[in-house]
Amino acid sequence: SSDLSDFQITEIYLTDVGSSTWGPNLISGDTLNPGETLRLDVDCSTYDAKLIDETGVSCEVDNLDLCLNDSLWVIHNDTCTAFREAAKARAEAAKAAAQKSAQ
Repeated sequence: SSDLSDFQITEIYLTDVGSSTWGPNLISGDTLNPGETLRLDVDCSTYDAKLIDETGVSCEVDNLDLCLNDSLWVIHNDTCTAFREAAKARAEAAKAAAQKSAQ
């Protein structure tokens, strides 16, 4: 469906809620493409998550419940508005550059 993420995720970090440090990159050396799934081997708990897309834009998601019925986390476009806003800014910059070179 179109509301799933359009972004390539290159890094995913989890940490316990309230912790000041991030755990390891859970997809080190891999990329999570739109529509792909990834199994995270984590304990039943609530986490803060940090996602980084292929352009290096970072997005944090707080209080992510990864327990039992909620252990499936689907990343939608609105999960990370930072990605969408950065992509929009890049598209506008590219359009402006194209218009400039056309003049």
